[in-house]
Amino acid sequence: MYLDPPASASPPPAGAPPPMLFNKLDLTFWYAPTAFHAYQISCVSCGITAVAAIVGFAAFSAAGSPAMLGFGLESLVDLFSSMVVVWRFYVGGDENPSPALIAKLDGREKKASILIAAVLMILGVVVSATAISHLAENEHGSSDGLLLGLSLPSVFIFGTLTVIKFRMANMLRSPSFKKDAICSLFGTVLSTGVFFGTCVKMGNESGWWIDGAVAVATAIVCMWVGLRTMLKNVDEGVPFWTLAYWQEDYAVKDEELGGAYDMRSSESAPDPNAI
Repeated sequence: MYLDPPASASPPPAGAPPPMLFNKLDLTFWYAPTAFHAYQISCVSCGITAVAAIVGFAAFSAAGSPAMLGFGLESLVDLFSSMVVVWRFYVGGDENPSPALIAKLDGREKKASILIAAVLMILGVVVSATAISHLAENEHGSSDGLLLGLSLPSVFIFGTLTVIKFRMANMLRSPSFKKDAICSLFGTVLSTGVFFGTCVKMGNESGWWIDGAVAVATAIVCMWVGLRTMLKNVDEGVPFWTLAYWQEDYAVKDEELGGAYDMRSSESAPDPNAI
């Protein structure tokens, strides 16, 4: 759903260049988000998650924490899901996209949702297999100071992204954006698991398994969210396994999108609680 800018916002003069990507990222994204805001926030998320993925893999290499590996993998998936949302809401520098562009973006909602769901399933399988392997081999992480120094800021950064994305997804009525918020939530949970697991292990070595257990539990939920969405689409008869479905002009009429709905119409927009 695309929401109009506040009434106080005046359109740019004729012939004026389009706004830069971030020069209009103001507080209106919190109480009156638009497709342009969703595009901006997703671009910010891409940058953050790319850095987080590199940091997560580096921390795993240095400290051997399975949850940190899970965090790196989750950040990589979060990067992909944010890129999908960028594609979903891509308006370039156009703060006031045309109805034709809005309709085109509208047609991408279901596809974006399915893409993120598929990646969530893959993430769950990879993270759970890795964490279970480390737990079974009784591998203890090291470099507690490094883990604490990386995990605590990650809790706040990904926690903030999670809150912003969930709020905007609900206001824009976008299931795909909501799944992207779930990806950020998983990053928050994994970072929290590393932080508290490391704190416990520093006081009692027998608590070494906590971050690995958190990674396994998070992976299971991740797989469930992705599988639930995929099965829902199969039940609705959405042929996402065919090449024709992924063509740009493929028309989708289903329960989640409420038929060929207009993004400006709250009556026909998708259910904000749908995942």
